[in-house]
Formats: sequence, C-alpha cells, structure tokens
Amino acid sequence: MSILNERESAIMTYKAQGLTSKEIAKLLNLEFRTIDTYFGQIKKKLRARNTAHAIYLAFEGGVAIEK
Repeated sequence: MSILNERESAIMTYKAQGLTSKEIAKLLNLEFRTIDTYFGQIKKKLRARNTAHAIYLAFEGGVAIEK
C-alpha cells in the first residue's frame, strides 16, 4: 500500500515523465500552483530532499510510475 493517494501518485508519475507543473496542471485541469502544493506534500510524505530524490524514493517504494 502506497503512502501517496491517487492524485499524488498521478502527479508523481507525470513528474517522473519529465512534465512541468504547468503541463501537469493542464492535464488535470488544475492551477499549476496546486500541482506545486501537491508536490510539496508528496516530498514531505516521502521525506525527499528534492524532486529527483522524491522520484527515486517513489520508484524504490513501488509507487506506480508508468511510461
């Protein structure tokens, strides 16, 4: 069981694919600031130091990151 909820997992997947917050926001019909807020929560949950570390931890922890 992942510590990330469905929306957070989706955002993490898009980040891992290299999308920007603005691109993710457009896909999810949200404001880009909302995506940044979600990602801040994701980093806290994963205890990540930065984006790359969060993606690494999510991958190692089994968060669904699809291609």
